[in-house]
Amino acid sequence: MSKAINKLNEKEKEKIRLLFAQREKFYRILENPEQGFTPPTALLKSGETCFLIDYVNMGEVVTERVRTYTGTRLKLGSTPVYLGGGKSVANEKQKNVAYGELVLTNFRLIFVGNMRSIDLPLDKINSVECFQSSIRISQSGKNKPIFFNTVFNPQLWKEAILVLSDKK
Repeated sequence: MSKAINKLNEKEKEKIRLLFAQREKFYRILENPEQGFTPPTALLKSGETCFLIDYVNMGEVVTERVRTYTGTRLKLGSTPVYLGGGKSVANEKQKNVAYGELVLTNFRLIFVGNMRSIDLPLDKINSVECFQSSIRISQSGKNKPIFFNTVFNPQLWKEAILVLSDKK
């Protein structure tokens, strides 16, 4: 194990230290909620403690429709006639909607962005999936999930959301 750590460059070692420190701070705040953060933009309700803050891009799955036409133009006598048809094709893709502050408290997940804001109670979250630098959150009552991209520590965010939603 130590040989593998020695092979890492200094930048990777620093990132591992930061990830570990962030995880340690989360569990310290979980044990003693008075040590919580004060978010710069989100307003907390009474009795709420802020556990994690990150600046992220929020994305949604957007359906784009492309319509194609084909046909031919004929002339019957002196009257032009167009014979043809069209087809609509739907493409789903992820689109960044806003950039802002993502805040996790003991009651809710708050996103305060430049174009959109979300206040999501933790008990409405169905599932959390983490990827290399993003998390996907599925919520009850909604068909499409929400993506938060450029998350510094997605594994910790997933773990923290699951721990806090089970505590309630």
